[in-house]
Amino acid sequence: MQINNPFGSFYGYNFLGVYKDKEATLAKDEKGQLITRPNGDPVYMTFSYPSIGYTFQPGDAMYEDVNHDGTIDYRDIVYLGNSNPQLTGGFGINVSFADAWRLSTFFNFRTGYQVVNGTEMNTTNMYDYDNQSTAVMRRWRNEGDVTNIPRALYKAGYNWLGSSRYVENGSFLRFRTATLRYVFQNHCYKG
Repeated sequence: MQINNPFGSFYGYNFLGVYKDKEATLAKDEKGQLITRPNGDPVYMTFSYPSIGYTFQPGDAMYEDVNHDGTIDYRDIVYLGNSNPQLTGGFGINVSFADAWRLSTFFNFRTGYQVVNGTEMNTTNMYDYDNQSTAVMRRWRNEGDVTNIPRALYKAGYNWLGSSRYVENGSFLRFRTATLRYVFQNHCYKG
């Protein structure tokens, strides 16, 4: 939870794409300059949540280094969205014709909120032997590939973390029902 953010908010990493090559994994400070060690060697982006020390490789998911320290960790988690809709409602349309026919419809809607696409999260993570979406056919495979789907890593890496990659606009307008009614006229004849 954060001050000024509502209950039902999403937090995670800001997904920036995929590291296309080794040079893209070099850590940079807030001015865009390379971060170097005291001996002058360059620093590569790492994942250390907490104390893991994984070094990102070409093809891995690229997350925003919010504090520009060369490490993706809990300090880089940001607000991603809100699951509370700004507006929820419904409406119907009724049409009559010749006092015998009547068409009634009902729609409902929700707008101004986000959802986490759990299906995409599970079917594009390539972390296990689970079934995967056809989207993974666009995954990174070779240095220089430009794609938004990270490389496949069995039980390794951090390409599947909760991030803006999986947060989507949840607004919808749904057609719920339609009823067509005909009223038979009652004609009574007296003899």
